[in-house]
Amino acid sequence: MVGIATAVYLYSLDTHSLYFYSDSPPHAFLSRSYVDSSQPGFFEHLGTVWLPLPHLLLLPFTLIDPLFKSGFAGLLLSLPCHAITCMFLFKIIRMHVENSYIPIMGAFLYGFNPNFLYLSLVPMTEAPFMLFFVVSVYYLQKWLFDPAKNINLRTRTDNILIYLNSNLVKSGIFVSLATLCRYEAWILSISLVIAVISHLVIKSYNSKYNLKSIKVTFGIFIFSVISFSGMTLWLIWNAYSFGDALEFSNEAIFSAAAQARGSTAQAFLYLQPLNVIYVYGTTLLYTFGPVVLTTALLGFLSSTIFSKDKDTSKRIIIYFVLVMPAVFTIISMIFGIGVMTLNRWHNSRFLILLGPLIVLLNCMFIAYLLEKTQKLKIKTRRIITVSIVVALFAFYIVSSLFIVVTFDNATKHFSGAKFAHSTGNYLGTIYDGNSTISLLTDAGDISKISIDSGVPLKNFIRISDSHLNSTLFYKPWLYAKYLVMSKEPTWDAKKAGDYWEDREDILSNFYDKVYDNKNFIIYVLTKNNKF
Repeated sequence: MVGIATAVYLYSLDTHSLYFYSDSPPHAFLSRSYVDSSQPGFFEHLGTVWLPLPHLLLLPFTLIDPLFKSGFAGLLLSLPCHAITCMFLFKIIRMHVENSYIPIMGAFLYGFNPNFLYLSLVPMTEAPFMLFFVVSVYYLQKWLFDPAKNINLRTRTDNILIYLNSNLVKSGIFVSLATLCRYEAWILSISLVIAVISHLVIKSYNSKYNLKSIKVTFGIFIFSVISFSGMTLWLIWNAYSFGDALEFSNEAIFSAAAQARGSTAQAFLYLQPLNVIYVYGTTLLYTFGPVVLTTALLGFLSSTIFSKDKDTSKRIIIYFVLVMPAVFTIISMIFGIGVMTLNRWHNSRFLILLGPLIVLLNCMFIAYLLEKTQKLKIKTRRIITVSIVVALFAFYIVSSLFIVVTFDNATKHFSGAKFAHSTGNYLGTIYDGNSTISLLTDAGDISKISIDSGVPLKNFIRISDSHLNSTLFYKPWLYAKYLVMSKEPTWDAKKAGDYWEDREDILSNFYDKVYDNKNFIIYVLTKNNKF
């Protein structure tokens, strides 16, 4: 209810609020394109850079026009994902602490973080990824802490049981789904396999078991195949469709590496770990607040270094897996593949990857504190507990009054796209209901203009540099009644835009200019040139 109320409130302030992120309209646009486009089809829109699963999950909601145009289609996917993530986070915490209230607090600490709450309202990839990520860790944890239950598959050799059971299989399946949502999950798959092998090695060492067995190797191999299946499929698809298994890392429009290359932010971060730590740490502070971060550090120390229980090694394995997506982000920044900035809080949403670990560590410290204060009076213990909980949530309340970094970043994205949105709105008012529209613009602007116009996507044709040798490029009036042209196109539409910018006199023989703003022009065929 809180998420829905927040979305309604934001929408009442600005009807574009659920599309503020510059990537939000393209995600929704790509999702609907599987069905509604000039070339519909499954394989036609799998793409190469953006992983496909979030778009396929979003598809049913984008096919409903009011949801698609308003952005509420994204909410209907992301908000349930966010809620279920909180539920599984509760389950993870519940396995570590006996107090039944602490897991509830942990779920709320994640669910009501205003930065994460906004991400649960928009058509982005974070919410589905976090769901599969957390569910995968949950089943890994069940396998680690209670391997004897729910065993479906098992192989026995000498005195060791390889617990290739339903929980471990489910963990592999969900991490595979995560790898089809975001690339951070790719290191997660590797980490998951390492975690399983590490646990078996530790168990073998402590019990003097022999791991050198074909059956043991086969069990680990099967689990690895499941975990890596999503990555493998994506590499095969890129190799088959583009002749390069790593095409997704080279594509110039949407790939993080291509966009980071040569930017000022990249120069500041590239091979500068201290600068990376400064940027990431500052964003971390604004996302969680000093109390939550301090409590998380104390939770880590109390549950590892100062812990003497038998489950410490298992707990460290869980921490290791939970931290790896964030480690991937930091490494990518150091090597110039990813970028995060304090100016405009660019990519501040990546901090959601660290959310489950920080919440778990907070709960571990509170449980530790309650255990150490058992000799105090009940009233005193309650005061301590309530004080800590209030302090943890206080930052969320206070920061919401001043700045929510993910929302602030999204609004700054929108400020740079307002001319695309206004162009789409005007196009919708003059559209005749059945004619074709040619768009000579950047790929990102297409989605914004199309969604705001309300015109079915099948009626749009894009003109880009790939059409330089076609009649679609040289004689657009033969294909479309309307022509929307960017004044300063970049990426894969720059050559096409530069060509027609110098030949406006030719266009004037066939089109009338009916709209002109800072970035876009709309042309309509003259009465003498009926389409």
